[in-house]
This record gives sequence, C-alpha cells and structure tokens, in this order.
Amino acid sequence: MVSAAGFEPATHALKGGGRLCGPQCSGLLLGRKGSDRGGPAEFESARRSHVPALEVGKEEVISCLTALATWLSLDEKRLCAEWNGRVDRIRKLVETVPGAS
Repeated sequence: MVSAAGFEPATHALKGGGRLCGPQCSGLLLGRKGSDRGGPAEFESARRSHVPALEVGKEEVISCLTALATWLSLDEKRLCAEWNGRVDRIRKLVETVPGAS
C-alpha cells in the first residue's frame, strides 16, 4: 500500500506507554526503510512546519529503547503466571468481603 504522497506507510505503531511499558510520550513506527515518511496523518502537519510536536528528549529515547529491550526479553509464560497469581490473590481477598462477588 502506498500513500497519496507516494510513501509506503509504517506497518506498525507501538505506543511507548502502552504495550512497551515505557515513557508515555514515546513510541515506535516500524516498517521498511523509508516507510517512516508515511506515518500517522497527525504527524504530517508537524513535519511540514516548525512546531516542536515531534521533539523528544534523550531521556525518553533511552527509556523507550530500554523498555523495548526489556519487552523483547520477556518470558511471556512467566509474566502471565505472575499476573494470574495477582488476579487470584485479589479474587480471594474480594471473596472475604461480605456481599462482594
């Protein structure tokens, strides 16, 4: 797929504060080389002007890269077991409250 401007859009966008558990103001646009030119429409106006909408501090860049490295090395089964344990603990605590279900 090619945008009206002739660029292939980014194939994936990850919000830093969402799936990656990184800084809220960060994110990643992933795709083939050059596909970053076809990012979300709201970035296009900032790209054509001199507004600092796309400025990111080095702290956010390092934090996002660290979050990505951590995310790539996660043991999903262990993480699911940990969260299931937390949910079970909360469920058991809620069951002790009269009238709660």
